[in-house]
Amino acid sequence: MATLKNTSINDTGHLTIPGQGSNTAGSIRFNTVDNRPETFLPEVAGGVWTSQALPYLSRQIITTGYIHAGYASSVVFNNTNRTTIATDTTIDLTGAGQTQELGHNYKASFWSRDTNYTIGGYSGSHCGASSTNIAFNMRTEQSLTTGYSRNIPWNTNNPACLQHEYFKGWTSMGGTSNVYEWTFANETLNTSSIGSNPNAGGWGTSHEHYGVWIGSGEGYRFNFATRQNQGGRSLRVQGDKHQHTLTFKHAYHIAGREGNPSSNWRETNMITDATQNAIGSKPAYSGEENTITGQDWGYGLGWYQGSHVNTTYKFTYATRAGINTGSSTRPKGVAGQSSATMSWRD
Repeated sequence: MATLKNTSINDTGHLTIPGQGSNTAGSIRFNTVDNRPETFLPEVAGGVWTSQALPYLSRQIITTGYIHAGYASSVVFNNTNRTTIATDTTIDLTGAGQTQELGHNYKASFWSRDTNYTIGGYSGSHCGASSTNIAFNMRTEQSLTTGYSRNIPWNTNNPACLQHEYFKGWTSMGGTSNVYEWTFANETLNTSSIGSNPNAGGWGTSHEHYGVWIGSGEGYRFNFATRQNQGGRSLRVQGDKHQHTLTFKHAYHIAGREGNPSSNWRETNMITDATQNAIGSKPAYSGEENTITGQDWGYGLGWYQGSHVNTTYKFTYATRAGINTGSSTRPKGVAGQSSATMSWRD
């Protein structure tokens, strides 16, 4: 016999779960669209229904972030920096030979639990377009040159990437209007397009069920389940493609609201699509930030502010506030840095 909230089941019958449920803490319902039981969480984004499976926030506990390459004053780096989130500490891995295969900037990446893939990263020059991908194993902290799709169907600079956790990734823009799908399980890119976007420089930001392709400020909502854009181009997550988002798992993504560089935050609820100029000014006048997300806070680790700097800030989700951090958090081995690709792991 099992007991579920004072309900005893001791025969071969069944329990009928409410189809809707009241919006109070602990309420349950059965979602007939997604075919799953859900519980109500009032503390998330003003209250949301979520799967009773392991919640998105805790499916992976992020402990470590990486900055891959980047540039300053038209010079690209092949440095890799590692940030330990618990201690706000960043170190340069280059001295141990743990570098990028080639330096790159203005590229984008997605990653599995173990490996970061930079689309078009085999560049070696400032704003250099490439059709060859590179990879970095976040466990061994070494570059990889085999075992994954090395090529994409176009030469790219300023591409955009989205990902559905560690199942699928998508890349588009930056020289193509096509959308291509990556499968993390076999590290393979499907070179048949599954959709279309504007052929322009882009950026991407991802949450649990959908992501947003970002062009010159406008946003295209991409549904991971249907693998299609939906709702037009009006989801304005950030000022432009160079205002890189902090992609919190709690619900809200934040980015600069103006063009590059920017002084103020814009906040988007990735569950409800509500987007607004909110939470005041950024800790710095910045753009092209190297942004890393942790469980409860994230970082901007070097950026462009008219010149390239290694200055850093930390934004804490609970307080919705950012502060500048000291030298221990700053990227090492480079004299100013922006426009790298970033990844994180447990």
